Amino acid sequence: MTTELNKRLHSLLNKTNLTPLKPDLVCSFTDDRTTHSSEMNDEEATELCNYLQDELNKGTGENEGVRMNRMRRSVISMAYEMGWASAGDWKTALDKINLFSIGKHGKFKKALQDHSYQELVQVVTQFRQLYKKHLKAI
Repeated sequence: MTTELNKRLHSLLNKTNLTPLKPDLVCSFTDDRTTHSSEMNDEEATELCNYLQDELNKGTGENEGVRMNRMRRSVISMAYEMGWASAGDWKTALDKINLFSIGKHGKFKKALQDHSYQELVQVVTQFRQLYKKHLKAI
């Protein structure tokens, strides 16, 4: 990764207050290859920077509750895409997400609605990884 890209990445992590989640984010954007940003290639780092920039832009003028609901909807959408429930059947999707989140695979052992903002960021990252694996399998 270039020095400029590395500076941009760390600046965005600081601006979004997601620096503590850097290893999880890096892992997600490198398909579990590494947790160290120094081992990312330019494409992966650019993708992560774009994600962080989007998160920063979303935060402008929105309260935390709105952002948390957007993250929850993103997880539900991925559940639909993975066939956990038929589109529009949010109750079944939410039940299956909660089974996953509370069960052995969930990082925080909580239902989707019970996560804090910082935890939701990690939950979305975990579901993105799961969704990427699902896409590779089909």
